[in-house]
Amino acid sequence: MNCQQLEVMKLRISPSSKLAMIAMIEKPSANREQLSSFMNIDKTQLTATAKRLEGAGLITQGRDDNGHRVYLVNVK
Repeated sequence: MNCQQLEVMKLRISPSSKLAMIAMIEKPSANREQLSSFMNIDKTQLTATAKRLEGAGLITQGRDDNGHRVYLVNVK
């Protein structure tokens, strides 16, 4: 694990949120569809988790060059 992933593991958030953040770190340029496929979860589940993480200030959401949703992790 890298330093950013270790910081995620220290957070007081649900295990599924930790897994989502680690997947976002592993696949930084992945869009929502690619990330949900990588995690083997439904896109709607990823969206719900991402909204909670964004509300907590742990990630930001943006769009890639093709207009697909991408996630940026804010843990240092």
